[in-house]
Formats: sequence, structure tokens, C-alpha cells
Amino acid sequence: MKKDNRPNNTSRRHHYLPRFYIKGFVDSGGKLYAYNKTTSAIKSKSPKQVYFEWNRNLVEVEGQENDFIEKLYGNGETSFAELYNKMIYEMDFSMFNKLSLVLFMQMLYNRNPKMDSKIVEYLLKFENKQTILRVKDVEGNEVSKELYELIAKKEAIAKGIGIVKGIEGYMRYSNEVLNLEIAYTPEGYPKNYLLSDYPFIVEDESVDLFQSRFIFTLSSGIRVIYTKGSKIKKLSEDLQLHLDMLTFMQSSTYVCGTNDNYLRNIEHFISKVPHPQAFKALKKKVFSDMFD
Repeated sequence: MKKDNRPNNTSRRHHYLPRFYIKGFVDSGGKLYAYNKTTSAIKSKSPKQVYFEWNRNLVEVEGQENDFIEKLYGNGETSFAELYNKMIYEMDFSMFNKLSLVLFMQMLYNRNPKMDSKIVEYLLKFENKQTILRVKDVEGNEVSKELYELIAKKEAIAKGIGIVKGIEGYMRYSNEVLNLEIAYTPEGYPKNYLLSDYPFIVEDESVDLFQSRFIFTLSSGIRVIYTKGSKIKKLSEDLQLHLDMLTFMQSSTYVCGTNDNYLRNIEHFISKVPHPQAFKALKKKVFSDMFD
């Protein structure tokens, strides 16, 4: 039997979508309907049960598994959770809150499993001293490239550098807060926007966040549109349907929402079109219809 070398208080269930954020998509009973992309089954689940990976951020420190990287993410989440609730329940999108939202989106984007390949690319930039992270010796001199390369191979750096990338993204693009627009479901209408394991619809996936226009689902009734300076000409009547179809198609694990019948309807719509050709065509239509 393999010895368990984790301290008793070490976490194992590491959410790449924070639970407070997932709670923005629950029904009145605090549950959400989760469509399993592998089995096509829909089950009622709690935020704790979706959008996590076991031991994703565990690293070994002095012979013991340590979750300090997960705790770093958690500290940031705690500070943002109150602002998040003000946004989705009070529609408080002050400049401070929107700047905090930019940081939250950067951290969420860079910790997502779908971005793991980009994190590998960022590690190569770190090795070549092309990131904001600098390493200096005790005398204050920057260390050699060889030492950068050695540090980049450390497990803690490889798993934690997404935090650095998120902070660098915020520093670089925080002024883009002026190009964020908020779209929300009017009172009296059902709030059932879908949530996937990757909650961004990005026009050009080959570049980093804020280098391309994108739509981020903030809650079951609110979406954030990054215009990149473009003018929105209209929000079509079919926009929610099209965005939820895109959300459904690009998800790898679960698609969650407040209404199981709506999930089945989206599944039915998607079953009638080929994929991935339909995904690319529909995404192109969404952005071309929305912007001048």
C-alpha cells in the first residue's frame, strides 16, 4: 500500500472554477443541473461536485505533498467573492469592481486546464527572462539563464506560474476595463445562462485573453463582453441561444444550468449540426452580428 504523505489539512479537491463563482449559476435550492459530456446524463449537483481536479495544485515540499498553490488561489478568491456578489446581486459595476473583475478573469483564464499548453509556453518565456518574474541572488544581481532554466523545471514553479501569468495579464491589460460592457437578463425573465468548464467564448483562441474580443459568462443572468474598442451594433434575440450552444459545444466535462429541460433543448439543437465546423461558424456569426 502506498503511504499517504499529505498532512491531514491538505486539500485534494482543487476547483479551477471557484465555488463562489459556480454558486452564481445555482437554482433557488442551491443546486445546479449538470450535463455530463461523456455520458449525456443530467444530475442535480452542488457547486462542490463540479469543475475540479483531484490534487491539481499539489506539489512536493521537503518530502510532503503541499497545497500552498491552491491556498494562494483561495486567498485571491476570498478577497473577490464579496465583490462578485455585489456585481451579480446589486449590479454594482463600479470602476474598482470592474478592475477587480479584470484580475479575476485573468486568474480564472490562466488556471483553467484548457490553458495548460499556454502555461508551458509561458514557462519558456520565463526561462528566457521574458516575464515579469525576476530571480536575483543575495547580492541583488539577476541570476544566469541557466539558473532560470533550472528553476523552471521545479514542480512548484510549473504549477504556480499561472498566478504570475494572471498578474502580468492584469498589469498589461487593466486599462482595457474601459472596453468591458455588461449584458444582463432583464427582471422577470428566466436567468438560465449555461456554465461550462471553460466560461469564455474567445473570438481568436490562438492569442491570450484581452488580445481578442471575448464574452465571459459571469452568472446565470449576466455576461461580460470585451469589445477591444469595437462598437456593439446590436445584441440579437438569438444571442443567448447561440452563446449557450457555443458554451455547450466547447465544454469537456460538465455543462451546468438552473433548468434541466433547457439543457436538453440545447443538446437537441446541437445534435442537428456537425461539430467542430458548426462551432467555428456559429462563433464567427456571433461576433460578426454583434460588432460593426
